[in-house]
Amino acid sequence: MFTSRRPLLAVAALLLSTLWGCGGGSGGADKLGFGSLSGSVFIQRDALASGAGAEAIQISVEGTTLSATAAPDGSFTLDSVPEGYQTVVARTTSKAASLVAQVRRGRRTDVGDVILADAGQISGLVTSSTDKSPITGARVTVTLAVMSNAADILPLPVRHARTDAAGSYTIRGLLPGSYTATIEKPGFVATSLLLEVRHGATTAGDAAMDPAPAEAGGNLAGVVTAVNAAGENIPVAGALVVVHTGDVVIQNMPPIRDGVGPAVWPPPFYAITDDQGAYEIANVPAGEVTVTASRSGFEPGTEKATVVAGKTVSVDLTLRPHAPRVGNVAGIVTDKATGAPIAGAKVAARFQAPPPPPTDGSGSSTGSSGGGFVPGDMVLVTETDANGKYSLTVPAGERLLAVHSNGYRIATQTVTVTAGADVQADVALEPLPAGERFTVGGVAVVMRDGAEVPASGAHVVLSSVTDPSMDGSDRPVAAFHVRAGADGTFQLKAPAGEYTICAVLRDLSSVPAPLTVSGDTRVKVVLEKMIGL
Repeated sequence: MFTSRRPLLAVAALLLSTLWGCGGGSGGADKLGFGSLSGSVFIQRDALASGAGAEAIQISVEGTTLSATAAPDGSFTLDSVPEGYQTVVARTTSKAASLVAQVRRGRRTDVGDVILADAGQISGLVTSSTDKSPITGARVTVTLAVMSNAADILPLPVRHARTDAAGSYTIRGLLPGSYTATIEKPGFVATSLLLEVRHGATTAGDAAMDPAPAEAGGNLAGVVTAVNAAGENIPVAGALVVVHTGDVVIQNMPPIRDGVGPAVWPPPFYAITDDQGAYEIANVPAGEVTVTASRSGFEPGTEKATVVAGKTVSVDLTLRPHAPRVGNVAGIVTDKATGAPIAGAKVAARFQAPPPPPTDGSGSSTGSSGGGFVPGDMVLVTETDANGKYSLTVPAGERLLAVHSNGYRIATQTVTVTAGADVQADVALEPLPAGERFTVGGVAVVMRDGAEVPASGAHVVLSSVTDPSMDGSDRPVAAFHVRAGADGTFQLKAPAGEYTICAVLRDLSSVPAPLTVSGDTRVKVVLEKMIGL
């Protein structure tokens, strides 16, 4: 998991790129510490929200009773969140988003801007295959279908549900895509379904479970944990634990069946860990076995065990996060003239995201996807806090930082980032003399039925075309940001020069337009629907 003031989740990284360029062991819950989560949630719409009657957005931590309602401006905070990799779900009745956040003991994790999109749900009836009676209290675990543990670096969200007295369950707020739904209940053979979720629709997830055979072997039970930054073991929910009696085959999804037929990939000796990282697998044939645990975002863990008929053998497994391919840049931004810290200064790094991993000729990935970053030209950006401090997680290598704040000259600094390490980069900004400091203001609007509607909250970006680029390309390094007010108006300070100006609001964007600044300037920015979203 990559964290910063705006963590590099794929959706967050893509959003920031768009905004900048305008389209461009043992363990247990009793040993856990607690932290907090904060961020902002927004709804992706075709039209601007009027504000009146807007649907409330609920934010929850999966597997806990923690939940909150986002404030009118989209902000939220959740306290007393157990440390570890937590699935965070934000949803309304029809839209949702989910992500994995790494919560650290005694610290606050900012998940940044979370964009809700159209969602669907999975709903099903779980029954016994012998007499068709409903199965109550079965645990249903849903995660995105991933065929290889090496194909995804960031942990994937894991959703949970229990069947009710009628054997029914529903998991709401799932983005469109392919999911694995695994259903477990003591006394029955675990079963898994491969399901396709579509927005605005309910996908049937019915399953008929076979009773477990009469005890002829032994049981395996244990806890799957991960080692956190402090060297402590914390439980991992949603890990796949598989027992092999022959050659070990690491696979990050369970055998798939249609709910009534045989499993595609026998034997059926597997389980998914619960919220405390615990698992139990019954009726394993006696003898020597290999137990493996895998979870997206982690290296698999493996242990040997001897199964004894009629007994339960404890096998705990430990996972380690994929080796870091990113480092952290942190520092303080100050006023060069006074030495005072500058709050709200933007710190950015542009880089080319790595290409997709090579394949082995069969189409299967043979390497990482580059840390979960989306392909293309990326800009990662954060801003300083009230004390002028910033922290930005970026891919390892030589990176050129661009630092700016309204009323100051752009400053650039080259830093060498080492994977898994921190680098200090303090920056002093030079104030613009009064004669070189001009006001660029105006209004951002959206055309609706022939009328102009204020683009409230739009991100307006003024990018210099005269400053040197970060990476040798023709794209500019200097960019001034400001958010439009409720009436769509905006204002910022910039030196004289040649610029392009554009604005972004959810799935709306303006076409970058050239702008010459030689004095105080006013401009109108018109946003339209972004193609491809």
